[in-house]
Amino acid sequence: MALLQNIKPHTKSVTAIGVKKTCKEYVITTASADSLVRVYTLPLTLDGEVTEVQTLDFSPQMMEAVAIAGGSEEVDGEVLIALAGVDTRVHVYGKKEKGGTFERLRRLKSHKNWIQALSFHEASPTSFFLASGSQDATIHTWKFSLQKDSSTVGGASSSTVHGGAKVELTEEEVLAAALDSMTFAFSSVSGRFQWHSHLVEIQQDAALIGHEARVTGLAWVPEGDDVLLLSTSMDRAMFLWQQQEGGAWDPQLRIGEMGGSTGNIAGFIGCSVTSEEKGRHLLAYSHNGAFHLWRKEAGSSSTLYQPLTVTGGHFKEVTSLAWHQSGEYFASVSKDQTARIFGCWKAQSAWVEIARPQVHGYDLQDCAFVPNCGNRLVSAAEEKTMRVFDAPKTYYERCHGVMGMEVPSLEGDLPITANVPPLGLSNKAVLGGQWEEEQNREKGSLDEGRDSVVPVGDFSTPFSDPPVEEDLVQRTLWPEMQKLYAHGNDVFSIAVSPSGEWLASAAKATSSAQAAVRFWMEDKDGYRHAAVAPAVHDLTVTSLSFSSDSRFCLATGRDRSFSIYSPSSLGRGKAEVKVVVTKAKAHKRIIWAGDFLSLPAEEEGTEGEEKKGSGVMRIVTVSRDSTVKIWDVQVQSGETSEVASLNVGDAVTAVGSLKCAPGVFAIGKEKGGVTLCKYTKARGIETLTELPQHGRAVKKVRFSPSSSASLAVVATCSDDHSVLLSSVSL
Repeated sequence: MALLQNIKPHTKSVTAIGVKKTCKEYVITTASADSLVRVYTLPLTLDGEVTEVQTLDFSPQMMEAVAIAGGSEEVDGEVLIALAGVDTRVHVYGKKEKGGTFERLRRLKSHKNWIQALSFHEASPTSFFLASGSQDATIHTWKFSLQKDSSTVGGASSSTVHGGAKVELTEEEVLAAALDSMTFAFSSVSGRFQWHSHLVEIQQDAALIGHEARVTGLAWVPEGDDVLLLSTSMDRAMFLWQQQEGGAWDPQLRIGEMGGSTGNIAGFIGCSVTSEEKGRHLLAYSHNGAFHLWRKEAGSSSTLYQPLTVTGGHFKEVTSLAWHQSGEYFASVSKDQTARIFGCWKAQSAWVEIARPQVHGYDLQDCAFVPNCGNRLVSAAEEKTMRVFDAPKTYYERCHGVMGMEVPSLEGDLPITANVPPLGLSNKAVLGGQWEEEQNREKGSLDEGRDSVVPVGDFSTPFSDPPVEEDLVQRTLWPEMQKLYAHGNDVFSIAVSPSGEWLASAAKATSSAQAAVRFWMEDKDGYRHAAVAPAVHDLTVTSLSFSSDSRFCLATGRDRSFSIYSPSSLGRGKAEVKVVVTKAKAHKRIIWAGDFLSLPAEEEGTEGEEKKGSGVMRIVTVSRDSTVKIWDVQVQSGETSEVASLNVGDAVTAVGSLKCAPGVFAIGKEKGGVTLCKYTKARGIETLTELPQHGRAVKKVRFSPSSSASLAVVATCSDDHSVLLSSVSL
């Protein structure tokens, strides 16, 4: 897949796009919140420029749905464009004569509220069906019949050419329709108009009533000689409608959410359908950035559709990520208020979402796995606390089934999963007995009035397959084991030492007292607050990272300075934190990130020197001033010297080092670029290669612990809502 052309014609968000391949060219129509609709053409060979042919202005209204029909040789390649939006009408545009411009040929009125979905079905080159879906929770269908002879236009019919096709339903008719097979059929002619060399007769076909919220998506489904209509709604349901004898439409099946706990599933906002040799696929997508896919086997007479796994991700800025020490999977957190875990599905060699440990009420800011502690995850959000989670039994089973990982014995009191109480804010562990109880409760065998956790029920897919979206939202939470309180402001950055012994945290700050880094010490129940580092920074500490031996912690700040701390245990849950070095005004602007670099063997101190605390540390810092700097720090004296600097021409927002390869690191930039670099004393900072880039600022760069000195795997996350994985040979 390649980008042909980037078109930015609108001044506000694009609300709808329609594309039609005709016998002459591609016709592209875009609608926007700027109240404009633009029509483009593109050569069939795809090797020419996209040409804008006309702009339609609907000020002060805006259009939210587009559908295009026609384009065959029978109609000389001409098209009809249907537009609809906030004015509750369907506007039909076309050319009255060959070579002319698009004009409004008809305006159809039947809905009571905004129209958000349109879809054409071409039964033949001269017979079209148009479906419209609205916020009034109804779907209306229209039939367009084309006649070559246009001699009847004019005279007595001329008044209908310019009038509006208006069919109003009374409240009694709507209620009767809802009680009578969920449809209301029409047979009257709604109007005629001249289009090109054809007379077009419009007939309102039916009103489909069944959804409980606004209709957001429509798609026609060929079924032999028949045709079905697929619809999605904010009621979290997808209907497949079939027209019966007499013209009425009945729902053949309903799939999607059927009530109960839905987590953050806000409803479907669109749909699509395919009919392939492997079976029919129904696809819906929702506000939380997720795709929902179902499949029916080819040739099956059953109406049963099975849910399938779909690649997903975050739907807002991804703020941080962290690898598990095994290198088999990583966690990412986002402003969409979720923490997600991604791993490699061995059967398909594809990275998929394995679990969603946390669905929070605040934007998540940072995360870190705790090494040597199974699967323990620490997250920080825009609140004053950090939360610690442990993986439940179902996660280990999923890791074994999907990723083929060896898992520890799952006997004992390990929670089955986690859930959120009806009025709670924390993930509570669900033990084996509760799990069985909730399964029975969801099946209706227990008293519905009992106050317990929200039911979780059975998984939709076996543990050998990745979970589908419904399972991710409701059944893959991790139990919250601990809350860590200490900061007076929202937590901004955290880091866990490679040994797992130390957790460092920093909060948003406007003073030196608020900017103090806090250190937490591991104990049998999790982490305990052990010490506050001496005040060094004046503003927010932007990043924290530990050295490979867990002895030192590097902090970078908005005040253009960096510092290195050395925590040590005093026993009984207390610790002492010493400042090894502080470097003020290390850059001209904000230092966004820093990390420790591995030293070549010839530069490392002897074992005796390390025990005495002597030797050299090498660190890398990156800044908004577009520079990357390498520093050597004398451990014993704290003397710091800048040994190399490189201006990369763009603000640098993230950096991560490859611990197994001396001097190798990757940087992320404000415009989305990612560059692999290497520092040596002889050559300074070298650019090795450019990695796949993001569309917006890169927030974190992290190498997988499974990387080697010859082959590295690096994950990057960005404000463009994405996480990218790259494999690079060194």
